Amino acid sequence: MRLPFRKSATSVKVPTDTVLPLNYIDGQKLARGIRLHVIFRFDDVLDAEKLRGAFARLLEMEGWRKLGARLRINSKGKLEYHLPAKFSEDRPSFIYSYQHFGFSITDHPVGSRIPRGGEQPMISDGATEFEPLLGDPRVPRDYKEWAKSDMPQLGLRIVTFTDATCMSVTFLHSLSDAMGLAAIMRAWVAILHGKEEDVPPFACFDTDPMMATLKKPAPRSVLSDKILRGFPRLVFGICARLDSFWHKGESRVIFLPAEKLQQMRQDALNELAAQNPSADKKPFISENDILSAWWARTLLRIAQPSGSRSLSITNAVDCRGHLAEMGLIQSSEGLVTNAVTSCWTVLPVRQVLEEPLSSVALQIRKDLEQQRTVEQFRAHMAELKDSYDKSGFPVIVGNPRMKLLAISNWQRARFFTLDFSPAVIKAETPLEKRDTKLGRPSYISCAMNTRGIPLANGGIVIGKDTKGNWWFSIRLRREYWAGVEQQLREI
Repeated sequence: MRLPFRKSATSVKVPTDTVLPLNYIDGQKLARGIRLHVIFRFDDVLDAEKLRGAFARLLEMEGWRKLGARLRINSKGKLEYHLPAKFSEDRPSFIYSYQHFGFSITDHPVGSRIPRGGEQPMISDGATEFEPLLGDPRVPRDYKEWAKSDMPQLGLRIVTFTDATCMSVTFLHSLSDAMGLAAIMRAWVAILHGKEEDVPPFACFDTDPMMATLKKPAPRSVLSDKILRGFPRLVFGICARLDSFWHKGESRVIFLPAEKLQQMRQDALNELAAQNPSADKKPFISENDILSAWWARTLLRIAQPSGSRSLSITNAVDCRGHLAEMGLIQSSEGLVTNAVTSCWTVLPVRQVLEEPLSSVALQIRKDLEQQRTVEQFRAHMAELKDSYDKSGFPVIVGNPRMKLLAISNWQRARFFTLDFSPAVIKAETPLEKRDTKLGRPSYISCAMNTRGIPLANGGIVIGKDTKGNWWFSIRLRREYWAGVEQQLREI
């Protein structure tokens, strides 16, 4: 049962509130249409009050207070922030809830299903299955509910057992991307360690650095001829919505042991080196390149589209380095917004299925290197703005009949390295017998509520845990998952 949330007339402004516009990309349909629910499990009992207190302190600090702003819809139908002059019990900086169970997590019907890593690849429940335990019913479901309420943008829920702690952070994608969430989490951890001096300055409190890149004419994008526009884009959009309507999507978590991915990458590097043994420079592909290539082949083997069709692979690319290079932010600052673009690779289905995995991974790497220069970043921003202005959605690259695979890799955020050890009350397992360090998360996943946004065939690479094992949260057609299990067995 959902609990009622406090109503607020969207046309009424609290006189002491500071009104701030959302950054351009933050206010678009894609960002505001996705609610993220990120969950963490710790194999330690943490002090919930210490966690709450440090989080509250962060949201009182200069700049960081913006995270406690309320969403409103203004007279022009645009989202904006209303930031209270002072947070109080009636208007807190974040939505908080805590629950304790006086028994082991293994005895809880939901908590016991949160997976643990092992020696073999596996598929487990997606984060949505844990919302009965880690979801706060007061948190709005979408931006319209947020705008009609006086609820803060961030929700924090903590659940403790006698031998474990689970935690969830919930927010609209309009607030931030993964690297922005990482900035929040690391600032929180710094305060928890008593090191407020390590909390970075909050970047761009009332300015939009992504749009500042367009102050001078942008160069031509290398993707310009492949961008869907007009009628072809309309056809792709209709097909995507029909596919989303007719085929029920299901999110699950895939666990891939470290040695499995390492072996795939090494095999691919050996293949590439053998193709040109006299080359002065050895070829390079990253773990993300091989993951993207492997997932692309896995998807096509299961879906079995015509070999004459295309597959378009899009990887999210963090832009904070570009913004710093252009002098729009300082690299030492915490930028909490959506500061990502996309890298695209378009290949014939037949090529992905028939060529060595190394060739697909290498093409993904070449496209990334070509598209992530500062000049191409500026070019992509110009195309992105044009696409949002005309259609309300971001750039789509490929052709109307393509299969689309979207991947967001969070490994750079390094969430598994977050150190909450100052809040540990009890470590159930001796350190020498643990898979994780004290106060580090042993499991992380993310549920995406995408009301009105047709997303499929992709998801989030959460990253590597402390043992180097990979976790990723993927959304697919329900009937595809049996095929994924078969592909994992073949690994």
